[in-house]
Amino acid sequence: MRSYLTDLFLFLVFAIPAYVMVIVFAGNVSPFSQYRNIKYVRGGNGHLHTRLQEADTLGQVDILFLGSSHAYRGFDPRIFKKAGYTSFNLGSSSQTPVQTKILFDRYIDRFNPRLIVFDVFPPAFNGDGVESFLNFLSNAPLDRHLMMAALDSRHATVWNTAIFSTWRTLIGADDGFTEPLLRGAEKDLYIPGGYVEKTVNEFKPPSSKVHFKWSPPSNQWQAFLHILAASKIKGIPVVLVRTPVTGSHQYLPEDRMKLDRLLSPLADAYLDLSDALPGDPAEFFYDGHHMNQKGVERLNAIFLDSLAARGLLPPP
Repeated sequence: MRSYLTDLFLFLVFAIPAYVMVIVFAGNVSPFSQYRNIKYVRGGNGHLHTRLQEADTLGQVDILFLGSSHAYRGFDPRIFKKAGYTSFNLGSSSQTPVQTKILFDRYIDRFNPRLIVFDVFPPAFNGDGVESFLNFLSNAPLDRHLMMAALDSRHATVWNTAIFSTWRTLIGADDGFTEPLLRGAEKDLYIPGGYVEKTVNEFKPPSSKVHFKWSPPSNQWQAFLHILAASKIKGIPVVLVRTPVTGSHQYLPEDRMKLDRLLSPLADAYLDLSDALPGDPAEFFYDGHHMNQKGVERLNAIFLDSLAARGLLPPP
């Protein structure tokens, strides 16, 4: 037995550094592709790098937005500023509650908001968070909480990307990196306050009809409940919201009622605005579940009126 344990120890002593070296080498020489098990993209989709750089320079805001791309593409801080409110949007692409918890714990005391608005897009809750982890490991500051959550993902691509990201951080490979505010290929423009505006109005209809189910893994649900509980302890009201989607992305009626009954008691308000923009989807959307700027402006007006009617808007 002792010989076996000794051999195992010696193997690990050599194997772990060797594996790290392989990851570093592969990450530098192998082109990025969907098949690669290292997916490090500094300045990737959604402007997370720029958003967090800005977040680190700010203080208290009236309203803090959390959630997936429906958050950072759905709530425009310029509109809330005109209404008399400061805000910041901590949404990111495919963000699941596990990643939302990381950002919440990191920034809640800095922002000390008077109201939290949490986007509850079902696929973000149902997912494993791998896509979002890769985005975070490529663009967010590395800390113990992010690395432990990445390790807990039990996904090889996440682990490999964490190793590669740590190496790049240690050698300062991305020091001085500046992300363009306008991403030409996606026609995405970063607006101070964490929002991303789609600068074209071309509508791309979905290829098929999607009916969502609500089946979040336990870790996602527990992260969600942690955010709600911590907000309550701090005395911060929370509004849960489902932003508008086209008819192709609506819940089945019976599932929608189940979700309403589940979420309504958990926060100060739950607003299902998923069907708030009826009619021709090309007028308000650029794809099946993301709004164009006209849709965002319409939604934000509806949302502000809904908050005011419920007495949830903080005094300007």
